[in-house]
Amino acid sequence: MGKGGATRPLKYLDEFVAWAERPEAHLVTDGDVVFVGYGVRAPEWQWDDYKDTDVRGKVLLMLVNDPGLQDSTVFNGKALTYYGRWTYKLEEAARRGALGAILIHTTESATYPWDVVRGSWSVEQFKLDRAAPQGLAFAAWVAHGAAQSVLAQAGLKLDSLVRVAGRRDFRPVATGRTSPWTSRAPCGESNQKTWWRNCRERSRSREPSRDVHGPLGPQGHRPAVNGDSIYNGAEDNASALPQYSRRRKRWPT
Repeated sequence: MGKGGATRPLKYLDEFVAWAERPEAHLVTDGDVVFVGYGVRAPEWQWDDYKDTDVRGKVLLMLVNDPGLQDSTVFNGKALTYYGRWTYKLEEAARRGALGAILIHTTESATYPWDVVRGSWSVEQFKLDRAAPQGLAFAAWVAHGAAQSVLAQAGLKLDSLVRVAGRRDFRPVATGRTSPWTSRAPCGESNQKTWWRNCRERSRSREPSRDVHGPLGPQGHRPAVNGDSIYNGAEDNASALPQYSRRRKRWPT
């Protein structure tokens, strides 16, 4: 990433993590980056970070959590809502036809440190093997300091952008194709399919009305390692569909 031909390489795992959202062996993306604040559209709160901006084919740079983090009178204050979850933000970006999404991490906004991000996204990932009507090409997390440094090369101050993002009249900020945030990201992965089975457990009490039951989630099988051949994890209400797992091979900086 660079301005006028200059580059500002980010250190994989230390400053960013990224992954393909499509089950492709090789993926290259190239698109402008647009800062969209918290990336939230919440009609019940009269809040729309996108306004009428067309973000199709763009890479969206956004904050995690929701505007309540800055203003206790909106959303649920500092209590994290559905709109503050990174999963919602990627889903909303996909619905709007974005090419990719980059989440800016801070321990306060994410509610967990960078080590959690690094550990979660540097290992094998699982997704249901089914076609999606809309989907991102890739997604990523970037550390706050790295985002601040790169944006400064475009003459933008991240702290100022964060303050403006906490206002209802916020509008997306385009950084321009020649900015440091112009993205051209190749990704190499190997894909493999595995069959998962769904499990359900019910905890019975003496009072039937207090019975607790729910899915434990699918359990994928692999060649045994130290006698253990089960992938522990959950995809709620999975129905024994074939799934693909994606073992990351490389992400060049």
